[in-house]
Amino acid sequence: MVKTLVLVRHGVSERGSEDMSRELTRAGQRALSANYPHIFGLLGAEGEEAEIWTSPALRALETAEIVAEALDAEGLEIHDSLYDQDLPALQAELEHADAETLVLVGHAPFLGYVAETLLGFELPLTKGAVCAIDVRGSLGHQHECVWKQLGDVREPHGKLLWLVSGPSTQPWETLDALDEACAHAATNLEDAYTEFRVHPEDPAVIKAFRFALRGTQLLTKFFSPLLNEEAVEIAEPVYRLMLGATTRLREIDGFSDTVADLMESGELSQGSKLVSAVGAAREAERDRVCEGLRKKAVRRSLRCALDELFEPAWSDTVLQDGLSFEDITSRFDYMLETIDARLFGLDMTSFSEVHHARREVREVEHILLHLSDTLGEKRANYAQIMQDIDSELSTVCTAQRNISLVKEWKDSMDFRDVTSDLAIVSEHEKVLIKRVIEGRETSILR
Repeated sequence: MVKTLVLVRHGVSERGSEDMSRELTRAGQRALSANYPHIFGLLGAEGEEAEIWTSPALRALETAEIVAEALDAEGLEIHDSLYDQDLPALQAELEHADAETLVLVGHAPFLGYVAETLLGFELPLTKGAVCAIDVRGSLGHQHECVWKQLGDVREPHGKLLWLVSGPSTQPWETLDALDEACAHAATNLEDAYTEFRVHPEDPAVIKAFRFALRGTQLLTKFFSPLLNEEAVEIAEPVYRLMLGATTRLREIDGFSDTVADLMESGELSQGSKLVSAVGAAREAERDRVCEGLRKKAVRRSLRCALDELFEPAWSDTVLQDGLSFEDITSRFDYMLETIDARLFGLDMTSFSEVHHARREVREVEHILLHLSDTLGEKRANYAQIMQDIDSELSTVCTAQRNISLVKEWKDSMDFRDVTSDLAIVSEHEKVLIKRVIEGRETSILR
């Protein structure tokens, strides 16, 4: 004999598909999974032997499965009456129910109508809402009369024990957006790595690979306080290893670009042997990098890091509470404040300071690239500002690296025939740095 009837409206579901096959949104699932253990804990010992009936619609079935997990219950009974909103059929089924606690998972407005006829007043059953009703004839009626009187609001026979509104999905919608950003970054890195293994001779490919690496590294760093420590410990060494392994190759490519520009401007002759000397240095470095990155251990490590991105291991607190819009924007705003402080009075003659400043600027660029929709239009507008700052700092960084390469190569036997051309490159870069410094504002953010 049923003593407690629990009514559950399904959680937030997808729109647009055929009604029976509409699924819960991922945010809807997460919201219910986080809240139902606490909500159904209100049943106490009565919930231990609860029976669960559900509508056959997919969104209701998925909700019922989360209820079953919260109650540690086995098995679900599908009742078409809960989808068809067939009150006489449901009445007949209830008369033969054996469980003392019965959970009905269904839809509006039907469940609201059932609650109203039992209680005599309307209940606001939002999506995911749960209410428990004592149906033992609390107003002096016999239990067997309760189901026969369903539909007659003049004769309420139940007593409301408790009602909990459906949980907000907003915190989990934010988390879903972060999941999508991580998956997108992982896909980009996976594709870029594959392309690099096939075409390591293409400077554009190595540039794209490093861009994807840097993006995933910075995204992981941005999310690190929200992730399990183990997830960060798995990913960070992999990104650092691969970025370190490819740094010199990218520096040589940057030098090659400068040489090409100087040849186009006429500062270097079209027949300069510097092109072939730099090309030989790049080929040797490319072979070294490819040999290292093709090792099975490296590929396995990258695979593990990618898996962590495709399925981020959020901390228990995040999984329980979700994330608010402010959780993300406050971290981003702090990044902007940090960059502004670093740019103010930045010593452009210091390679270390310029390098660190550019890295922080690029962190913001990557976060905006992946999270612009989450951060909102106002913050997304910083993208162009960051690109302008990055361009300025990159000009100085590249010039400083080119000067360092000239210092290294001028005493090398491989470059003995092009020392004069190396000197031209070095002098050009020194002039370029001076011009940038003289024309630079104190802080572009101010």
